Formats: sequence, structure tokens, C-alpha cells
Amino acid sequence: MPKQRIGVPRPRSRGFRFLLGLLVVAACEANAVVGPEELHPQVSVTAGAATVPTIPSDLSASPSAGSIGLSWTDASSNEDFFRIHRRVLVDGTWGPYTTLAVTSVDATSYADTAVTAGTRYRYRLRSCNTVGCSGWTAQVSVIAVAQVAASIELSDTALTFASPGATAQLTATVRDANDNTISGATVTWATSNTSFATVSSAGLVTSVGDGTATITATSGSVNKTATAVVTCSTDTDSDRLYDCVETNTGTYVSISNTGTAPNDSDTDDDSIDDGDEVLGTLAGLDLPGLGASPLIKTILVEYDWFDDSGHTHRPTAQVMDSLVVAFSREGIQLINDYGQSSAPFDGGNLISDADGDVDRFGPEHSAYKAANFASNRNGYFHYAMNVHSYDCVPVGAGCGSSGLAETPGDDLINATLGWSTDYQKVAGTIMHELGHNLGLRHG
Repeated sequence: MPKQRIGVPRPRSRGFRFLLGLLVVAACEANAVVGPEELHPQVSVTAGAATVPTIPSDLSASPSAGSIGLSWTDASSNEDFFRIHRRVLVDGTWGPYTTLAVTSVDATSYADTAVTAGTRYRYRLRSCNTVGCSGWTAQVSVIAVAQVAASIELSDTALTFASPGATAQLTATVRDANDNTISGATVTWATSNTSFATVSSAGLVTSVGDGTATITATSGSVNKTATAVVTCSTDTDSDRLYDCVETNTGTYVSISNTGTAPNDSDTDDDSIDDGDEVLGTLAGLDLPGLGASPLIKTILVEYDWFDDSGHTHRPTAQVMDSLVVAFSREGIQLINDYGQSSAPFDGGNLISDADGDVDRFGPEHSAYKAANFASNRNGYFHYAMNVHSYDCVPVGAGCGSSGLAETPGDDLINATLGWSTDYQKVAGTIMHELGHNLGLRHG
């Protein structure tokens, strides 16, 4: 007869012992209440050759940046795993123990990375096998310390842009010396050259001009860099707008998407270059601020005026508005500067004159224009002088006429005589003389 074994048969494999041990411990703990300071006594059970493992010894806890390292001595040779418990001190009161981890056989250390700096934790552990579990070790208590940045990882380190105004979002992941992510780490951003690319406090990179900028993310004493390369430097029509921003859509969006034609320096054919209407002139004339568009024919007029005999020849808002409406019907944008005194509408001046009369386009007119018309407006603005009358010499050469203009040209005189308050007559005179400036003749 073969010898019969009495008791619990030894499992056939260590993996089976590990699984069975978990089930035994789970059943045991389901019927036990763990008090704040309770230590389970070591259970000694003999079943054939199997026994409960011995309590581990020398449990210690060491805080480091962003984690707490646990270590202990494995005091038995028959455990299948170690169960680690943790509790947290909240507002002066210890919470209950909960299972933090179940380790593999023969383990002697564990890193708890789910910790908050400044918080106190307690730990204990015991060893288990298929028979049961040892008692708990003595508790150890420790305070977690803050994580310190040791490295930064960027979402991209080589940015390329094909046009000014394009954007790309960079994100930074900060890690400690244990390669754990530092949640909520403070990151500052900087660019080496704002002429090429800028970066916001949130890591949004915006291209500015042709060139390469270095974008730096810094957290604590560590940093990481990325390059931002802007390559947009071809200007086929020499209008100061790179081809890559002249999208030829017919719709203006921004300076990085102008809708203009890359091979036509004056897309709207108004004799003002697209670049001047988008960027302003090289002489500092703020055409975009004045409302000029590279896609709509634009005419700009400055009005200077005389006051005489108790009345003024300054054009009124009603006159100006009626002219704007009339030109807009023909698809032309008329921009009038008649003394609004708010930049960039800072032209338009009262001219002090003794008799209200001007000498046509003679020396007196030239002197007044030189004193009151900004030089950077030459070639862009028409210059209108609203006066009482202009010199009727020689006799019969336009005496009594309400206006005079260069045909074609930039200068016009509106002599509104005694009817300067009749907005329709004044508007009609201005439109008539401006038409001569644009090359229109009588008949």
C-alpha cells in the first residue's frame, strides 16, 4: 500500500501557491477589523510540512523627492508574497490602513510614488503564503518631501514655420531624479530672439520673421531647448510681403494671411503697394491704422481750411460721410482726414490766412502745404485746401469758380465762397475736383 499523506497537500507550483495565498489572505482580512494601532499576532499553523511564514524584520521608510522607499529583511524562506499597508495622517487624524501593494516572493524593497509632499504616512507589512500570513511588522512613520526637477522633456524640439504669425504649442513634462513626473511643476518659457519667434508663458510659439530662435523651458535648475526655424523670405513682387503670406484668396485675414497676389505688388490697382497698406510705409505712415486695405481701391484725402468773415470752411462730418457713401457705391474706399485730431487721423489743420483767398497753386499755396502737410503723406494722400476763394488772376481765368485741381495730380482747391454750410454743394465741389486729380476732364 502506498503511504497516505494526512493534512493539506503541497501545491504543485509556486504560481499556484501565490494565487491560493491571495485568496486565503483576502478571506481572512474580510472578517477582520484593523484598528489604528492593531498588530496582528503571528499565526503558527502546521499542516503537514507547510507553515505560515515568519514576520519580516527591520522595516524602514526613507523619503526622497516625490517618493518614499520602503525596505525590510525577508525573515522566511516560504513566503509567496508580501502585503504592504499604508495609512495617511489627515488634519491630525490617522486614516485606516489600506493595501498599498502586494509584492513578489523574496522582495525586500518597494517605492511608494503616490505621495504628497509634506504629508505624513505610516507603513507596515507581512509575509503570506498558501497557509496564511505572518503578523504585521512594527509600524514606521515618515513625511514625504517635495519632488525636485531633474529633467524636462518637450513635446517637440524642432519647430518649423513657413509664414510669420504661425503658431505651435509646446508642452513640457518635468521629472524628478527617479524619473517620476512632477505634476503641476512650474515651467518658464523664453526665446532667444523675438524678431524670429516669440513664446507665451504657456509655451505657445509664434513665428515673427525669417530666422532661427531658441525656445527654452526652465523648471528649477534644469532646462530644455527647442529650435524654431522660420523660413519665409521670397518676395516675388517686391512689395515687402513674403510670398508665403500673400495667399491670393482675395480675403484679408492678418499680416500672415493677406489674401493678396504674390506676383502683383498692387493687387487692388489703387497705386498703393500691398505692403504699404498691410504694414504701413517705410516713412512711418500708418496706412492700416487709417483703414487702408490691400484688396479695396483706396483714396486718401487730407483737408486743411481757412476761417474768414465769421464762417469756417472746414468740411463737416456730414460732407465727409456723403462722399464716403458715394465712392463706396463704386467699390472705392474714401478715407478723409479733416482734423479729427486722433492718431493716425492727426492731419487736417486750420490755416491762418488774412483774406481767405489763396494764390491758386502759387508760392502762398506751396508755403501753406509745406507747413501743414506731413512729408510722409506725399504720394499717398491727396491734399485739399478748403478756402473762401482762389486768386482770379489773370481776369477771366476761373474767377468765381468753386474749385481748382491738378489734372492728374494730388492737389485740389475747394473755394466754397459764401455757401460753406451747404453740405451738398461742398461735397459736389470736392468730388468734382477730386475727379480731376484722378484724370477726369470736363465733357
